[in-house]
Amino acid sequence: MNKTIKGATLTLALAASMVMAQSSRHLQQSVSKSPMVSSNTQSQSVKVKSSTRPVTSTHTTSKVVQTESLTITRVNAIKAVGENSASDFLTRRKNAEVAERFFRKRGVTSDKAIIAILVNAWHESTWNPSCQSGSCIGFFQILNRGGMGDGHSTAKLKQLVYNITILADSLSFKQWAKWVEKNPSVTAGEMSYRFAATVERCATKHRAPRRKTADRWFKALS
Repeated sequence: MNKTIKGATLTLALAASMVMAQSSRHLQQSVSKSPMVSSNTQSQSVKVKSSTRPVTSTHTTSKVVQTESLTITRVNAIKAVGENSASDFLTRRKNAEVAERFFRKRGVTSDKAIIAILVNAWHESTWNPSCQSGSCIGFFQILNRGGMGDGHSTAKLKQLVYNITILADSLSFKQWAKWVEKNPSVTAGEMSYRFAATVERCATKHRAPRRKTADRWFKALS
């Protein structure tokens, strides 16, 4: 009987000891896990803070403003054409600016050559794209019957860029441009006279005045 009681008591003691040991292990595991969770939470919190922190840069960029410099905008209107015609010169100058940009893209860039071209257009139409005198039409007064404008409608030739393109695409203009490139030292007047004779092919009496006009415009450059 005593042996039985002792055996039962021993069994209970062992069982209790096992339960206590198991509880201790669970407690240690809980304690060991808690700092890890806290550490992860802090780490995540720090990451969020660092990602939302505003970034300031000491590097500054300066904008470079490029201004367009056209030859015709530097010609003094009153010195070029006088007080009576200065108003037309300034009012229609936007058409001349379109023409200058066009020819610059085609490789004609010197002040003298640009003036030579625009002086001829001024003498032909005073830069009026709608100008028509018989079969001579538009900015350069292109002849549409037997001339470089042959086969092109009057309406088309009165369009500024269209009129300019017809002239610029002609063989006579390309030859003039090559001559100008090979002779950069000649005066604006000579370039204008040659343009009138070989590109515009106007009457001889109309050529000399363009030489004088071109030289005067070149001197009126600011």
